[in-house]
Amino acid sequence: MVKSIYIKKNKKRILLMILGCIMFIVCALFFFYLANTSFKRYEAILIATGLLSFVFFGGMAIFYISLLLSNKPFVKADPQGFMEHTTAINWGIIDWNDIEIFILHQSFGSYYIQVKVKNLEEYQAKLSPLSKFVSKMNIFLMSNYDIVIHCPLIDQNPHELCFQLNQYLQSMKTKKDDKSSF
Repeated sequence: MVKSIYIKKNKKRILLMILGCIMFIVCALFFFYLANTSFKRYEAILIATGLLSFVFFGGMAIFYISLLLSNKPFVKADPQGFMEHTTAINWGIIDWNDIEIFILHQSFGSYYIQVKVKNLEEYQAKLSPLSKFVSKMNIFLMSNYDIVIHCPLIDQNPHELCFQLNQYLQSMKTKKDDKSSF
């Protein structure tokens, strides 16, 4: 039997993401400052841009800080099922029977592992309204992504992880097929 997979987070990259978010939050605050000084003509645009930046990057900073403080493994594959904690969407445990394949994708220089599931709508129905919205936006923007493992935040080679997950998936399906043949 293949041993369980527990992937840790890459703390250095998460800290860099937090630092980047803080830099954009400072820029948003600078937009508020500019709106109240000599750029009165563009006040509405500066305030709107600053507010959107502050909310988006503030939310991302909170998310990354929570990832940094969490003790959960980022990716977990064991006989109970598969679970990922690399995104803000909490899918819960995904049963091995529902997973078709793990596919590695590269987009904008970052790697993502797509988890193709048979019944995505069933898992989306279990999500909170905000997570459901984010999930649907991800699918709309990235057309073929179902459930995604965000590889830049993990502490392992994405190619190796995708291979390991597919190997584990095959071993779990073989194990279930062996049980059903009796």
